[in-house]
This record gives sequence, C-alpha cells and structure tokens, in this order.
Amino acid sequence: MSGHPVVSAALWHVPSAQGEAYARDRWFVPEDLAECEGFTHGRRIEEWLAARIALKTLLVEDGLAESPLHIHIRKNGQGSPHVVVYNPETGAYARLPCSLSHKGPLVLAAYSRLPGIRVGIDLERRSWKLPYLRRRFISEHDKMLEKDDQVGDCTALWAFKEAVSKLLGAGMAYGFANIHCRETSLGTCELRDAGGNHYAGAYGWFGRYALALVTDVYHGADADKEKAKRRERPWYERIVRARRLRDIRRLRRVSDQLAAVKAKNSGNGTSAERPKARRKP
Repeated sequence: MSGHPVVSAALWHVPSAQGEAYARDRWFVPEDLAECEGFTHGRRIEEWLAARIALKTLLVEDGLAESPLHIHIRKNGQGSPHVVVYNPETGAYARLPCSLSHKGPLVLAAYSRLPGIRVGIDLERRSWKLPYLRRRFISEHDKMLEKDDQVGDCTALWAFKEAVSKLLGAGMAYGFANIHCRETSLGTCELRDAGGNHYAGAYGWFGRYALALVTDVYHGADADKEKAKRRERPWYERIVRARRLRDIRRLRRVSDQLAAVKAKNSGNGTSAERPKARRKP
C-alpha cells in the first residue's frame, strides 16, 4: 500500500480515552467540529477525532500544508469525504480525494495527490461470522489465492468491497455482491464494479485486522518518475524538513502570543510614556 505513486496512507493505534488528550483548537477550526457535535458516545468522538488528526498529520508530514488548521475534511451530498487544503501564500484551495476508517483501537487514513484518482479504505476485524454470510457479499467471480484460511479470505473480501463502496460514495446500499475481486498476487487484487469499472486494490494484516486500500487504476505515463521523485529525498532529509516546519510553526505561535500580549497591554494603558527624569540644578 505504501508503494502507490500518488496515494499515501497512515495507520494509527489509538487506545481508549487517548482521543480526549488531543487539543482540539490545535487541530480544528470550529467549522470542522460541527459534524461531531451531535455524537453522544465518547468512543465515537475519539475515533472521529483520531481519524481526522491522522489524516492531517499525514498531509503536514508530506509537505502539502504548514498547519493542521489549513486542512479541512468535508463531505459531499452522498456523504463521501474529501480534504480541502488551504495555501496561505497564494490564497488558493486544493481539493483532494480521501478516505477514513476506524475499527477497535485502530484508525486508518488515506488521501490521493491527484484529484482524478479516488481512494477508498476499510478496516475489518477477523470474524467467524463472515463465512456464514458469504452469500450476501461474495459472488462466483471472486477469486482469492489458496491460503487455507476461509475466515481471512472472507474478511479481506468484505474489507475490499466496503472500500470500493466508499470510493464510489455509495455505501453498503450498493450491494457488495455486485463488486468482484480477483487476487492476482499475495496482497494485491483487481476489482470491478457492476458497471464494469476497474480498480486496483491492496491489503495487509495488522494483528486480527484486515487493512484494505482501493484506488482508481493509475494510468499515468510518469508513474515511474513519480516513484523516483519520492525516492530522491532520503529519509533523513524528510525528518529534517519536518522538524524545520515544526520550528517555523512554533515560532509563529510564539510571535502571535507576543502580539496578543502587546495588544492587551496597550489596551490597558500599560504602555504609557514614562515621566522624564528631572535635571539637576
């Protein structure tokens, strides 16, 4: 999943109650939090916050934004999310496809750097119930490599098909049996929907959880060049760049705090001129 030329993903492990430790004003503007205001379950709020913070962190680390406050996750009329990134230097906004998923203590976030390459992801826990429900979501066109793991295959297929439904913005109402999956090599699948559209998929395991990522097929002629560009910058240069951006944001916060203190003092009249010293006769 990490080798895709235009899609990046991040997996976070978020123990219970850790979501409450996030400083919301550091990560969100008030408009961003409007969606979770109606949530009543504490764990649901933690998952909602953690998934979006993971996506914002990924975008900042990739250099697409300087501050999490410049990143906004919005939904279209079908409820499918996308990310809006603000550039303060140009005043322009970039809209990119994204996808979010959470299950148990895990959250998964992904985005595409190309607006034309959509992405869908899903997390699914192994369950012995899925083989008994196979008639509802598995068709005769689904083919997985022989691994002698029926529960694992059913879990991966369910995760793939839900990821496709997220990519399409259709949800579970689309009908998972209408999505066909063929595993071409271990961890890699080709998918097709009822309209004959093809998608590329990859999956892996984190403990008992299946992680599935599906994208539109990338036909870019410069795919190899994109991969080479990502390899050109060594890992230590990326760390240095991330630290430099962190220091810049810290200096900006300190500067804003000093400006606020000065403005408050001037309003209280503490900046009045000192009395002139008397001259000795």
